Amino acid sequence: MLESKILSIDIEDQKISLGIKQLTEDPWKNVSSQFAINDKVKGSVNNITKFGAYVKFWGKH
Repeated sequence: MLESKILSIDIEDQKISLGIKQLTEDPWKNVSSQFAINDKVKGSVNNITKFGAYVKFWGKH
């Protein structure tokens, strides 16, 4: 069984949109408690998109 949240229901097209991420805490909510401005971190860039980059975080220096 997989738990999910109903995001929308389209009765006319008989479609339901579900989401799993909406059941977990926002990862950006507590980021300021883990990192400060000007902190240096190590990681590797996994992908670059139009809106930013995906980085696998290794840790702080």
